[in-house]
Amino acid sequence: MKSLILITSALLAIQIFSFGQSDSIKIKLYDSWYDLYSEDKRQCDLYTYELSDSTVIVVAKKKYNPGIMTDPIDLQIFPVEDINTMLFRKKGSKATGFLTGLFTGAALGVIVGLGIGGTYYDIGESTYYSSAGFKACFYGLVGAGIGIAIGGGVGTAKKDFIINGNFGNYQKLKPDMSKYSIRYNTP
Repeated sequence: MKSLILITSALLAIQIFSFGQSDSIKIKLYDSWYDLYSEDKRQCDLYTYELSDSTVIVVAKKKYNPGIMTDPIDLQIFPVEDINTMLFRKKGSKATGFLTGLFTGAALGVIVGLGIGGTYYDIGESTYYSSAGFKACFYGLVGAGIGIAIGGGVGTAKKDFIINGNFGNYQKLKPDMSKYSIRYNTP
C-alpha cells in the first residue's frame, strides 16, 4: 500500500511539474520603430522580420502570429536608403521595469522605515509618537513612487541605430541589429 501511494505521488509530482511546459516555440519579440525619409511620421507597431543585404523586412504586430507562417502579403520592405533611424525595445520591458521598480522601492522603503524605529516628538505642550510601522508604511510608499519612476525609465529605454540612409552604416550595424529580428530569434 505504501509503495502504491509513493508511485502515485511521484507520477502526480511529475505531471504537476510538467504542466504548462509545452513544445511551443518561444520567440523573443522586439518592438520596432522606423524613421523613414519617405514618410513624415514614424513607422511603429512593427516587428522586424529580417535584415537582408539592402532591405529591412518588417511585419505589423497585428498581422504576426508566432508559430504560424507569415503571409508574404503582410510583410513590408524598407530599402536601406530610405531608413534614417531604427529603434528597438524588448516586448514587455515596460511592465517589467515598472513592477521591478515598484517592489524594490517599496521593500527598501519598508526596511528604512523599520530601521529608523519609533520616535517621540514634542510639539508645544503635546508629545506625539510616530511608530516604526507608520514610518515603514510611509517610507514604503515613498520608495515605491521613486522605484516606479526609475524602473519605468529603465524599462521604456530603446536601443537606437542611426543609419542616415547610408549603406555603409547599415552594413556596419547589421550584426548588432539582426539580434532584434524574428528570423534571428527563431530556433
